[in-house]
Amino acid sequence: MTLPMPVGWLVTALPVERTYDEAKLARLAGVRAGMIRLWTEEGELPPSDGLPWEPPIWWQSSVEPFLKAHGR
Repeated sequence: MTLPMPVGWLVTALPVERTYDEAKLARLAGVRAGMIRLWTEEGELPPSDGLPWEPPIWWQSSVEPFLKAHGR
């Protein structure tokens, strides 16, 4: 089978952003999962990066610096 481009082109150096659901984000922050939803409702945590009408709620790993900056 011939690929339309050289195999070496299939590997990139682009960073891939991880995603966290409520449970994973709670483990990262060292809190109960319910705290994540509370922080989101109170505006302490950025809103979910997922679509508001589609569960599960999730955040991209760009939320990590936010947690660290706020002592989480």
